[in-house]
Order: sequence, then structure tokens, then C-alpha cells
Amino acid sequence: MGDFDLELYNQLVDELLQKHLNNLAIGQLAAKIEDVDPAELPEQVGRLIGRWAHETLASTEPDDRAKTALQISTAVLGVIEQFEPDPEEKDRQLAAPIRRLSAIEQLAPTGEPVPIRRPPTPLRSTI
Repeated sequence: MGDFDLELYNQLVDELLQKHLNNLAIGQLAAKIEDVDPAELPEQVGRLIGRWAHETLASTEPDDRAKTALQISTAVLGVIEQFEPDPEEKDRQLAAPIRRLSAIEQLAPTGEPVPIRRPPTPLRSTI
């Protein structure tokens, strides 16, 4: 994180980044810091928290990732509930074991699901 390229950035400044930015003058560099528009905060903070969770889970032993993911999601949801005390929020906690919905398919007269043709590119991938 201490090496910076001369380029444009769109990154929230956390304490660690601020420490590195404080040393830019040594290399004859300066950071341009701007206020964040409140309308951008949901996207910006969501991306930052997502990055933190990603980095933590990526550095966790594979056998421990599901347990850690459940603990992180429970902790985050617990904090969110303090600001949005909607009773339905409790139902947003990840279910164990962690699984994902991949399709909702029509049932044939035989009662068997009719598979939906999958695209060659995964749904979460971008071109």
C-alpha cells in the first residue's frame, strides 16, 4: 500500500491509507482528498466493507471460511440492526450451511424441474 501510482483514485480513506498518504511528500507526491457526497456513501461504504470481508475471508483457511463468513455476517448485521431496528432484518442473517439460490425453475407435469439453460458466462461476471 505504500507505493502509489500517478493515477486517479476513488477510494475511501481509512486510517491505514491515511498513514501512507502522510508520507507522500517524501517522494514529491501529493494526494488530493475530497469530501464524499452523502448520496455516494451507501455504495462507497458498502464496497469498502465488502473489500474488508473479502480480504479477511481470502486470508482464512479454506476449512474455516464458512464459519468465519457466518461470524462476520452476524456481526455486521448486529451493527446494522442498531440503526435499522426492523424485525424483518433478523431474517436476513445467513443460513447455515451457506448456500446460494441458482435458479427458480418451472415444474413439468411429472413434478420434475425443467432446467433453465445457463449462459456460457457466469451471471456475476462482467465483460
